Amino acid sequence: MKALGALNQFSLLEGRADELRLSSDAVTIINAPANHPDKIEALNRVAFSPSLFAEVQEAYGSNIPSDANLKYFFVKKGIPSKSTLAAVKAFRETIEFLEREGTSPIREDELEKNGGEASNVRQELETENLENVGPSEQTIGNIFSPRTQMSAPHQTSGEEFKTRVGPETFARVFFEGPVTQIAIQKLIDYLEFSKDMYPLNVEDKD
Repeated sequence: MKALGALNQFSLLEGRADELRLSSDAVTIINAPANHPDKIEALNRVAFSPSLFAEVQEAYGSNIPSDANLKYFFVKKGIPSKSTLAAVKAFRETIEFLEREGTSPIREDELEKNGGEASNVRQELETENLENVGPSEQTIGNIFSPRTQMSAPHQTSGEEFKTRVGPETFARVFFEGPVTQIAIQKLIDYLEFSKDMYPLNVEDKD
């Protein structure tokens, strides 16, 4: 219940654990025109929900996470997968709104404080705009195997892995911080978890 209730505190979901749905503010943020007063009011309410940015910053340090990392963050909190893309979109629009207003609550001018692996591994994932939902065939869905990752042991901060994963597709991962087997395995697990977001073959994409 604690995990499922976390996003309720973010003002993006509401309801009971067995009946979670997007909040009215989340629906407004996603659907209302950019400068509509209702959208601006909803963005302000969500933006200053106390636990929202604190939870994200605790997980990822001072870096604003990518859409892929946000989706994974929400999934780990127990949010139903069918709701995560919409939740990410609402969160992203809130961040962009605050940046335009010059009041972003995520501090980008401080060093990372989180010593966990999540803040040490930066996956460079090229994703399309969530409004078009449907990742690009050139993103890195399910392409790194344990064998590929372990081909360069004892790497240190700032190391980059690059490999060809298709006739016209390359994948690149940049590690920021100490590279350990645990960090590599977490990245492998994340990619394995995320691969269902992508088509099996390029031909399968609409």
